[in-house]
Amino acid sequence: MPLKKSYADYYTAAQAMKALGVTEGMFYNFIRNGDLEGTKPPGRKQSLYNKLKVDNLAQELQAFVATRQSKPTAFDKATTRQEILESAKLSDAIFGGHIDVDRQMTWIAKNPDVCYVVKSEGKVAGYAIILPLQPQKIDKLLREEEHTVDLEPDEIGDFESGKTVHLYMGAIGVIPGVTMLEKRTYGSKLVSGLMDVIVDLGRRGVIIRTVFARSTKPDGIRLLRHIGFTELLSTTEKKNFMIDVEKSGIKAIMQYKQALRESGMYTFPQSLNELLDELPLIEIERNTTEEGTSTFSRANQEDIPACVELSQGTFQGLPQGIASVETRLGWMAKNPDLFYIVKHNSEVVGYTATIPMEPEKIQKILANEERMKDVRPDEIQEFKPGNPLHVYLMTMVTKPGISKAKKRAYGSTLIRGLIGTIIDLGKRGVTIETLYGRSESVDGIRALRHMGFTQIPTVTDMKNFVLKVDESDSPLIQEYKRALKESGQAVPEKVLQSSTSPDRNDRRIDRNKGEQNRTVTNAIKHRQSTRQAKQ
Repeated sequence: MPLKKSYADYYTAAQAMKALGVTEGMFYNFIRNGDLEGTKPPGRKQSLYNKLKVDNLAQELQAFVATRQSKPTAFDKATTRQEILESAKLSDAIFGGHIDVDRQMTWIAKNPDVCYVVKSEGKVAGYAIILPLQPQKIDKLLREEEHTVDLEPDEIGDFESGKTVHLYMGAIGVIPGVTMLEKRTYGSKLVSGLMDVIVDLGRRGVIIRTVFARSTKPDGIRLLRHIGFTELLSTTEKKNFMIDVEKSGIKAIMQYKQALRESGMYTFPQSLNELLDELPLIEIERNTTEEGTSTFSRANQEDIPACVELSQGTFQGLPQGIASVETRLGWMAKNPDLFYIVKHNSEVVGYTATIPMEPEKIQKILANEERMKDVRPDEIQEFKPGNPLHVYLMTMVTKPGISKAKKRAYGSTLIRGLIGTIIDLGKRGVTIETLYGRSESVDGIRALRHMGFTQIPTVTDMKNFVLKVDESDSPLIQEYKRALKESGQAVPEKVLQSSTSPDRNDRRIDRNKGEQNRTVTNAIKHRQSTRQAKQ
């Protein structure tokens, strides 16, 4: 069979973009969100895309435009008994039960900003409940020791300027029995509306510390992960999630923190220096200054045996094994900027490794399908300006068997140094598209979250994390992007773009393309929204 004929059922990336009528950035958003999947047939270096799936997606986008034009939706606060009654009927249809209508009316009487609805043609098509509660109460709800349906109005907090609150998403759902696109439209409107509510609380000076949610449904779980919630341990069948507002780099949360700062009531760490000053390790670091100062620097070949010894002492019995001295030296011959160390009185007391590799390779390592100890030098990439890199934070480890104070002090130096290393790569014009990491230790997980990483699903005992540069507005990434832009190197625009858009619903659009691109961008966001979810 001729080569061209064998590929007759596939589009190239350029052909697929033309069929969809979208820009390159929008096209790769579809791939990243799982709406399209490429395949690499033998003999080809570039991915191809199934024509049928691309054409179906194009038709769906056209139908989406028609739906949006014929059935505009509106998000608003629920204030009337009729709106709460319609929400209760939706809950019955979706979940087989609802919170008592009279009870919800007493909640609204206590705090009028806790119930919200999405309406289409005047009818409630989606609803959400977001409750300010004491953290002890939320903990009992997550453990199912108590239940949302039994909450009394005096347990509902107020949204007052200068007051600290913890939020619990009591419910979120959209109408069943409509088309898939309508469900996604309502779901997206509901989510974007809730994000606007949180930002508005910032403008009002309300200090939000945490946001909690839970779900058993795949759509609900997917929604929470998409928003940026971090999964917690659960003692029930439901999965629990949380956003730690102070440490979060989620787009809407960054907007909230900016609004809160402008309110003049409170300021979370905004700049990288402020973030570093908030590290809980810093105060303890001063306890070791009398014995000498710990320093961070790039590792030389002579330092590698000490690094391996630290890993062996820390990760005894690690199933994946530990990369040998010879393996690491082979990597360094390809890229000398992989390993960084912390020294105290000339002794290596901690180290980290930043390994640029193909994303497919990193995914296999995260899934334990392949092992770092088996990575060949030719699979290691170099830190050079050019194509965007995907970087795996292989480890962050400090000397075992030392005092807690010293361990935290060395860890603080390590984290500060790692942050500086990433920013320095920007100064050198090195484009990073994604950073990956994983850990099973409390300190490691805390460090990754502090730097702005988002937890992603895992099939191993370790927790996996990713930091997407084009989507993150964490202080670290803001500084990196600024350094990258000032380097003068040619950089893909999507890497430099900030995820905090002046558009109210945080849409990334090319304003020169006009209203058509605005609509298609909305379609991408609606494809990411779930059909229904309940926490």
